[in-house]
Amino acid sequence: AVLAISAALAGPDGNSRPPACQRVRPPTSDSLLLQFEELDFAKIVRTGARLLSSDAETVDETGVSQVDRASLEQRLGLDERVSSHLGGSRQLAGIEDDDLRLVGSSGKVYSTMSVESAVEFVRQDSRSRKRPAESEEDSASADAAAADSAAGAVKFAKLESIEEEDQGDDQKVKLETEEAEVKQSDSVSEKNQPEEDWVFAEFADSLVRDMWHQEWEVRHGVAVGLRELLRHHRRWLGRRPCQRDDDEESHHQRCVEDLSLRLLCTLALDQLSDFVSDEVIAPVRETCGQVLGLLSTELTQHQLGCVVSSLLCLSRQPHWMISYGGLLGIKYILASRPRDAADLLPRVYSEIFNHIAAAKDDDVMASALSALVPVSTELCNSLPDRLPQLVSTLWDLLARMDDLSPATNTILSLLTALQAGGVSPDQFTEAQLSNQLQTLLPFLYDSLRSVRETAGRAVAAFASAGCACGRLPPACLAA
Repeated sequence: AVLAISAALAGPDGNSRPPACQRVRPPTSDSLLLQFEELDFAKIVRTGARLLSSDAETVDETGVSQVDRASLEQRLGLDERVSSHLGGSRQLAGIEDDDLRLVGSSGKVYSTMSVESAVEFVRQDSRSRKRPAESEEDSASADAAAADSAAGAVKFAKLESIEEEDQGDDQKVKLETEEAEVKQSDSVSEKNQPEEDWVFAEFADSLVRDMWHQEWEVRHGVAVGLRELLRHHRRWLGRRPCQRDDDEESHHQRCVEDLSLRLLCTLALDQLSDFVSDEVIAPVRETCGQVLGLLSTELTQHQLGCVVSSLLCLSRQPHWMISYGGLLGIKYILASRPRDAADLLPRVYSEIFNHIAAAKDDDVMASALSALVPVSTELCNSLPDRLPQLVSTLWDLLARMDDLSPATNTILSLLTALQAGGVSPDQFTEAQLSNQLQTLLPFLYDSLRSVRETAGRAVAAFASAGCACGRLPPACLAA
């Protein structure tokens, strides 16, 4: 399906405008498009229901997923035979419905409000908070305007009275005729306005409508479809041939902002995670991060700053899945905008390094490490004073890694990338370089092929660099 969509969307020239088509449904009003100033992601996380792997029909009236309950009972060995011995009651084994609900660090049970309802609730709350300030500004401006109007009225009262006396019936008839002609021309132009839109507008709208679907397969399919669509046509998102150039660009930016916010909400609330070998797999969040990276090339600098701030907010959340999603978004933003990496790295580096140094969760740490691999060269150029601490932390972590840690491969990749990006072996003594090679050697015999290959590249890179600068004798390679 992905290959078919990609082939259908690929055109002969990605820079040329795709053909327009007549729109079946009315376009989305700008007032319905989401804006950064209206959404607080801390509130979204608190109020929005988690997007799990189960269908809405499998969630009972208590808000507990029957799939999660069955999975937990199976993992605990509470099959039908055990339940019969317990009198058919799960509570006799000490398992309550509250044990199956997602609970935050404060002990508060997460809300089951739908994502759409949570987003609208936060929007309305943000607007209600702005209304008092806006009303005060409006009253102040109205008072000032009234004062100016009063002064002007006193000054020009005599002149206006003279002009009104000079106006005759002929002038009034002329004005009424002109107004009728203007209204008639406007109605004709609106009637003749071509109802054309971007040829993939309906396809994009249908995908966005299912972005927060309860079934994870649907959410993943939406993300994959958007990824292939934006890979070829992100320049034309929200553009209409019938619009003027300035209106077309404005609506394009509003649509880009709206889609970015929807992707951020998915990164915040999607909870589907699986494990393959020793690594966590989050297909929905991973693909949404890729879509956000593609879309970031169309963001203005202000919008990009808002996206980064939202991702940092997610990465600071105590729940590891939310933090993991925020770091995924940061990784793809940095990889998609290498020219802005020098400006973005000072904003995000401290948060990334905190997750690396804390080492509280191996999956979150691996996500933080992978965010720095694509921009290792820019990191060496932009933050050279941070490199010694980072490199020292990576070697300390590597020395403590076991065979099952998902962060091992990423640590080796980042060390190799930093060495190629500008970390010179001159800052290490011969003994330190020798110890580093000894630390790398056990990973050449790791049970995972990917770890063995990455360790081999790391050994070759550090050994060659050490010999080139004279820190290590060539005999070390043979050893």
